[in-house]
Amino acid sequence: MLPSRRCHYQKNNMKEKQEIIDLINSTYSELIKIKADISIFEASNPTKHNIYVIEIALSLFQLGYFLNRPIEIPEEYWFEGGYYIHYDFDGGWPVLADNYSKIISIATQRNFFR
Repeated sequence: MLPSRRCHYQKNNMKEKQEIIDLINSTYSELIKIKADISIFEASNPTKHNIYVIEIALSLFQLGYFLNRPIEIPEEYWFEGGYYIHYDFDGGWPVLADNYSKIISIATQRNFFR
């Protein structure tokens, strides 16, 4: 690779990595906000379940991104809740729902699934 191309690739790679880190941090920030809302934990079990789904998917995503660990077949379950999570969170927590969709999209694009 030519030096100028290598430098351009490294800049793009660093920008992409920063965008991923920002996505992770934003998702954690949204999770902290939603957990601070006591009414959420007095809500239905599906809402609580969806919060945990996002946390687990985020952790598995980080393992895939930072450690090149594939997502195993039994773990794919945590990446299948997109429709339900958007339905549950779009009204009050749209950033969290969108971040979850982005995490699924990136994991799929990068072929984290085995």
